[in-house]
Amino acid sequence: MIFLFGTATSNATCISSTGVFTIIKDKGNYTDSITKCQNLGADLADVLTETRTKQLASLVKSTVGSWYKASYVGLDDLQSRGLFESSNGNHIYCTKYRAWGPGHPRIKKENYNCVTLHSDRTWKVVPCNVELTAICEFIPESPSVDEFDERYSCNKISNRRKKRRCLANKESLRKLIERSTREDKCALLNYDKDLSQI
Repeated sequence: MIFLFGTATSNATCISSTGVFTIIKDKGNYTDSITKCQNLGADLADVLTETRTKQLASLVKSTVGSWYKASYVGLDDLQSRGLFESSNGNHIYCTKYRAWGPGHPRIKKENYNCVTLHSDRTWKVVPCNVELTAICEFIPESPSVDEFDERYSCNKISNRRKKRRCLANKESLRKLIERSTREDKCALLNYDKDLSQI
């Protein structure tokens, strides 16, 4: 499957097996950074894995021109103090990976809610009004339920009992896909097992 993003990605960097990213060099606060990314059709980048953190830290190191090599990423505790959530809705407590710099996160410091990724591969919490660059991640459209319907057809099954089971399984999986996140939809739609054998 090929995803086309248009002109917004003309200065973007494709990181193999990770995604397509760009750094907004025009500094802004956290809210401005979110808006700038969304205006490009992107979100602040997710850094909740070691691979993403390392690769994006390298991007920061090679791209950010100031001595302070740090950029906003999509991780904050604005909804609930101390409970960090990524821009795509994943909570930090759902992953074992952490890249906090020494003394971070600064839970007890008032207004330290927004996370930055530093070129030394660490996350640090800063006040959200600090003006910094930002890493945007372009996220392709999630697969549709129609794509699922096209891939899995029970019509070729001649045995009535197997066909009914296939249709019931297909409907259950269809409902699961409709309620799933983008990442889960991708995983479910790549499920290659014949539904008639479930």
